[in-house]
Amino acid sequence: MNKVKSVLFVAGVLLALVFTLSCSGGGGGDGNESCSVVQSDAPSLGGIFENPEDAPWWFSPEAIKDIKKGGANELFKPGNVVELLPVPKHITYLDTIKAYYPGSVGILFDIADRLGQNLKKFVQDKCLTEDYKSKCKVNGKDLTESNIDELAPGAISINASAFYHTNAYRNTFSVKCTDQIFKNWSGTGDCILNAYNYYLAWDLKDNCGKFVKAGTYKSTGNFYVTIEYIDASGNHKSETLVQDKYTTMLEVRYK
Repeated sequence: MNKVKSVLFVAGVLLALVFTLSCSGGGGGDGNESCSVVQSDAPSLGGIFENPEDAPWWFSPEAIKDIKKGGANELFKPGNVVELLPVPKHITYLDTIKAYYPGSVGILFDIADRLGQNLKKFVQDKCLTEDYKSKCKVNGKDLTESNIDELAPGAISINASAFYHTNAYRNTFSVKCTDQIFKNWSGTGDCILNAYNYYLAWDLKDNCGKFVKAGTYKSTGNFYVTIEYIDASGNHKSETLVQDKYTTMLEVRYK
């Protein structure tokens, strides 16, 4: 009986320790089990800048105006430890990207060209009859090769999820291709016309808002781009244009 009590006592201590650490992160937390407030519908917008004008040069005037309106120059919306951010496709080095998006580590999805090619292939294979008539509707209009740039962006979503061992994560969230953050510096275009790649950024915090300790963290997740359409039978359909499931290691360092 004493042995059983001892085992139960040890198990209870371990369970209490796991519960206490569940929201502590590497940098320590308040142990509040309800501290995770990930907002799956919050859009990505903003930047960690001394002034909103210091935002990346590709940000649209409206995006910068929204940063000013928010009153806080933060890259991550409240409750979001992860954001999906645009990067012009000619910028391919993570160190350069992190200079534009400071206070983060992350993964670059170099898919701008692939997305454009797969979108065109989707229209050719799924949306056109032998005599080149459309079988797909987007926003009530026939989708064809000649109007891809006009119609497709309004039906495209960029989706992602991320988990950082052990207690920072964001469940699957979506950003519309036509969102303000995907317009260019002149306030025009979208994620397709501006040929963006995507930086899945982590703000180095756990889901309690505490900075994690310096070190190497395992990151897993999913990134995919979809288009919604209505087929010839009137059915609502979704096609995945690009998908990358990933597992990688991220290095967190502090100056």
